Amino acid sequence: LEMGFKSAPNPLYSYSLAAFYLDYDDPQARIFVSFDLPDGSQITSNSLSNLDEAVSYGFEADVSLRPSEALTLNGSLTLNETEIRQTSNIGGNAALFDGNPLPFAPDTSLTLGGSYAFDLSDRINGLLSVHGKYRSEYFLDAEGLAARSQDGFTTLQARLDLGLDSTGLVLSLWGRNLTDEDYAVSGYGFIGYNTFRSEPRTFGASL
Repeated sequence: LEMGFKSAPNPLYSYSLAAFYLDYDDPQARIFVSFDLPDGSQITSNSLSNLDEAVSYGFEADVSLRPSEALTLNGSLTLNETEIRQTSNIGGNAALFDGNPLPFAPDTSLTLGGSYAFDLSDRINGLLSVHGKYRSEYFLDAEGLAARSQDGFTTLQARLDLGLDSTGLVLSLWGRNLTDEDYAVSGYGFIGYNTFRSEPRTFGASL
């Protein structure tokens, strides 16, 4: 369910506001289980399972500003609350998951960026764009444990496009994760608990 409002009062700016509510039946989540070993230690294994239900609700706002023909600025903000609702208690699931937030669902997401268009010559046009994104802390699984969470972080991307008007050919130079943030994108258990990590600072070109 979503209710919102969009407006473009003049060519210089536009914005949108929206409130949303999502109701999930049987959402999938990765479940981690600890097994006791004869020597008293433990190993952790995982499986993909279905929870009973979950809700997600919040607010979104987007704004785009155009101070000049060449410059465009934009930003977006998402505030999101999630909650798992677990009533069945197979294997103690209700006690483990009920009331916890959904995995990979930060409370706050903020994006700021802009682009600048210019002419390098009579035949070559350019577009420079830079975007940053902040995501607050999120959990990697449904148990909501601090040891299986990712702290908030900010990433930065940039791109330069150079186009030849006569041919339609575009040379793009780009950089991703310019802040070189190292963050968890998922977790897994196999004789212990580990995480898959993010892509490091990366540069490239395309034609």
